[in-house]
Amino acid sequence: MRIKTAIMGAALVMGATFASTAPAYAQKGNVSAANPQSVATAMTGLGYTNTLSKDDLGDPMVEAEMGGWKVRVLFYDCTEGKNCQSLQFFAIFDSEAGMDPRRALGWPKDYRFGAIALDAENDPIITWDVVTGAQGIPLETFNTAAKKFESAVSSFGAYVFEGS
Repeated sequence: MRIKTAIMGAALVMGATFASTAPAYAQKGNVSAANPQSVATAMTGLGYTNTLSKDDLGDPMVEAEMGGWKVRVLFYDCTEGKNCQSLQFFAIFDSEAGMDPRRALGWPKDYRFGAIALDAENDPIITWDVVTGAQGIPLETFNTAAKKFESAVSSFGAYVFEGS
């Protein structure tokens, strides 16, 4: 099984793990970008090994393993690293030869919430955005999004590395 590292110039781990001080969302059964611990807890509940930390901008970030692939959950629409409003599941596939843009666009269209891009070295990136707002989304909705992202990452990883 390949373990690929999610690489991002703007999202380097600063090393220190931090904890949220507002567990209210998790108690209500909601998962919110405004409460990063609720995201990490929900991912743990799904069986994903993960670490809650900060990116190099001071925003929360969850590093996880999903389906044998290393991914990140990035937090967006934050105010000084807090009160984030949305999440982005993110994975990059470090492909030695890179990927032809036409081939990237040929990936099956069964994953309508995912987006495919290529970095400067033509390494393919898959992202999956989830808006939670401050009040959050039901745990079941987050779980569905996370499982669909895992399925998309597994499918796209096989597509990127088929034949290798």
